[in-house]
Amino acid sequence: MVSWSAPATNGSAITAYDVVSVQDPTKTCSTIGATSCTVQGLSNGTSYTFTVTATNGVGTGAASDASSPVIPATVPDAPTNVTATRGNHQLVVSWSAPATNGSAITQYTATASPGFKTCTYSVTSPETDTCTITGLTNGTAYSLTVTAISSLGAGQASSPVSATPRTVPTAPRSPMATAGTAKVTLRWSLPKSDGGSTITGYQIYKGKSAGHESAAPLNASLVTSLKYKATSLKQGKTYYFVIRAVNAAGMSHASVEVSATAK
Repeated sequence: MVSWSAPATNGSAITAYDVVSVQDPTKTCSTIGATSCTVQGLSNGTSYTFTVTATNGVGTGAASDASSPVIPATVPDAPTNVTATRGNHQLVVSWSAPATNGSAITQYTATASPGFKTCTYSVTSPETDTCTITGLTNGTAYSLTVTAISSLGAGQASSPVSATPRTVPTAPRSPMATAGTAKVTLRWSLPKSDGGSTITGYQIYKGKSAGHESAAPLNASLVTSLKYKATSLKQGKTYYFVIRAVNAAGMSHASVEVSATAK
């Protein structure tokens, strides 16, 4: 809104005022009698100055001096390209900065629902556009939004994206080794926790001696049952085994070591 003080009428009542942008003369507003009006259609973040002319029955007077510069502004747009990196009871949220609309963004807030857990990022230079929401439940799908905030207030939230925090499983439980002829049959129970991501299988590791786990797994592909047969073993030799569970986040710690002597 542009405001001014009424000038001397010089003997004829003022009938109209016209406001014109110095930078873009197509941006104007007019009023009859009132000493303020609003210029529409300006570009947020662009500096403008304005002049005012008064008109009476004789004609239009000289334009005023230009006003002080003013920059129109509003709250920021919604952030875009929101993504999340899944972690253990947490989500690292990233986004692309939106248009500031004339007022610098000072802060972002990311929100995870259900639970409305949040993280806040205060803008510094350089801007990292990321923050970490903690205290989440592994295996729960969260809807994430990000809001940009300036001195004029908070803009609209971003479009929601879904992400599920997760970690590696706990170790397989209750392993057992049963000796057979040139073989050992291994059995175990499910881990206590899948870490929030479905267990895709198990890796078996064989040791030459107690406490010496092999660097490479015994099985070429993941075992999808709770049983495995190690075959072609040397009769009379004792073998040591540990089992590790695998999900999308990675591999668990090793189970308790078990051993058996091939017959």
